[in-house]
Amino acid sequence: MLLLRASDPCQENAPNLAALALTLRQSCIELMADYGLRVTPQKWQVEPTRSSTMLTAEVDFKGRLLCGSIVLSATRSVILETAHGAVGMDARAPRSLSDWNGELVNQLLGRVKNKLRTQEVSVDVSVPRPLVTVEPTRDYDVRQQFSSAAGTFCLFLVALFDAGLALGVGSIDEGLPSEGELLLF
Repeated sequence: MLLLRASDPCQENAPNLAALALTLRQSCIELMADYGLRVTPQKWQVEPTRSSTMLTAEVDFKGRLLCGSIVLSATRSVILETAHGAVGMDARAPRSLSDWNGELVNQLLGRVKNKLRTQEVSVDVSVPRPLVTVEPTRDYDVRQQFSSAAGTFCLFLVALFDAGLALGVGSIDEGLPSEGELLLF
């Protein structure tokens, strides 16, 4: 297996990266909507919102054809707003917001993973971990900013693709069962 950097200009990874970026964006919009937060993708700005109110978490994924990591960095107000929509979550306990952010990035990757399965691409997911901040020097393949009534947040993706991988942009959602209908053993 030879994994190639998604942003390597010498390779033909642009279609795979576009499909994965679209899948990530759609999955994020759906996830936030399920927790009562309407979000809108924005054009990337050179400097995202940086503040002591940002919560950041990362989760890695690895499979035979694809591996990488996703980072979710959001204002406390965004995480708090989604926590209000979560069953069993005590949104009044601020110390649990960092854990909730980790759970959000984990659920986000779970949605992406389910969509990739429609194209017979399987990945294993690691345990999400909190980060102090997003590394500004890290070369992310995808940087997506979102806005909402509760504030802003950013998604970052680093990916490596197998040379034989061919994700289809238009068909990645076809035949996907609703969340809760899919059981994997």
